[in-house]
Amino acid sequence: MGNQKSDSVYPVCSIEQLNHAECHEFRLLDDQTEGFLVNWRGKYFAYFNSCPHTQVNLNWTPNQFLDIDSQFIQCSLHGALFEPDTGLCIRGPCLGQSLTCLPVVEQDGMVCITLQSQKPA
Repeated sequence: MGNQKSDSVYPVCSIEQLNHAECHEFRLLDDQTEGFLVNWRGKYFAYFNSCPHTQVNLNWTPNQFLDIDSQFIQCSLHGALFEPDTGLCIRGPCLGQSLTCLPVVEQDGMVCITLQSQKPA
């Protein structure tokens, strides 16, 4: 018998909960996965809450991931700026690196994260 991969779906928030340029942080898998969701121009993007430069949490305060102009995701430690829709660093010590994205799906009025898990076959 081998292992079979299957997607686990984790609801994060309702579709109506986030407006453009708003973020929502979350934890999954027994608090092992910290991430955040951003609504950018009506589309949802999710990333691990970890700067590629130092692996610190990105947010300034709860749910505050964007810069003062709400144009870019900003690291609270060194001020690196990331594009909200790609996670690409466009300024800072990790220039050219990207945030690690998490797959997002909309299901039953909810924005959800999907992760693959190993299940015995």
